[in-house]
Amino acid sequence: RSEFQKIQIVHSKTLGNMLILDELQNIAEADLIYTETLMQRGKESYEGKEICILGGGDGALLYELLKENPKHVVMLEIDDLVMEACNKYMSSICGDVLEIRSRENYEIIVGDCMVWLDKYIKDGKKFDYVFGDLTDIPISDTPTGEIWDFIRTILESSFKVLKSDG
Repeated sequence: RSEFQKIQIVHSKTLGNMLILDELQNIAEADLIYTETLMQRGKESYEGKEICILGGGDGALLYELLKENPKHVVMLEIDDLVMEACNKYMSSICGDVLEIRSRENYEIIVGDCMVWLDKYIKDGKKFDYVFGDLTDIPISDTPTGEIWDFIRTILESSFKVLKSDG
């Protein structure tokens, strides 16, 4: 258990190792299709682009984006323990990006993404892409409450750090 959530890695015969956060399945080794869909592999070109990942502690999105030759990717993840667990038990989906957290074309920052988004907005930093690989959004008929307010804030801030054609 981290200060943010309950973290489990469990094994499934059909899905491989799975990351479970607060009793909800987050990602499994067999979920490459999820990551490819999120990044729109084959439809979007990330070559030479600057990218920001909000969350993404399992490392899968960062690992797959790096295969597309971006200029630079920054990943903002609040929960270091999630990254440690995935690095140890789910390296098939994250490679070594959670172990070697900074290279010429990427860096992982452990911290609150809102603090960093606010800093980027203040500094005028812009990205070609911003991915929200965060907490699951609850399904409801009325998008109200603390989680929805958080999601709205994230979206508004994300638009402010996107380049005009981002």
